[in-house]
Amino acid sequence: MNPIKVMVNGIPGKMAQTVAGYVLNDNRYQLVAHSLTGPEITAAEHVIVSAAVRLIRPDTVDLALARADAWLFGVQPTLWLQDHLHPLLTDYLALSYMTYFVFPPILAG
Repeated sequence: MNPIKVMVNGIPGKMAQTVAGYVLNDNRYQLVAHSLTGPEITAAEHVIVSAAVRLIRPDTVDLALARADAWLFGVQPTLWLQDHLHPLLTDYLALSYMTYFVFPPILAG
């Protein structure tokens, strides 16, 4: 059986390091060598029990996603959508999101 890949976010925090240590010591799991971390973290990498984990800061991800949106759509989708917003659309989407909480109990019986 292949090991289950586990990504532990929050490294270099104490709790995240503890969880990552348990993952590394258990053969059923494989630690993903990347971790989402907070904007206050300046290190690019953190070593846990001889395993190097690359730290990904939010500002890095945000910039990469914004560039991908601009490349894919030719515009920033959130700015483009502002021209198409209407209160009825907002109400419809809010009702649609609410069904997320309504349908599971109904389907569970």
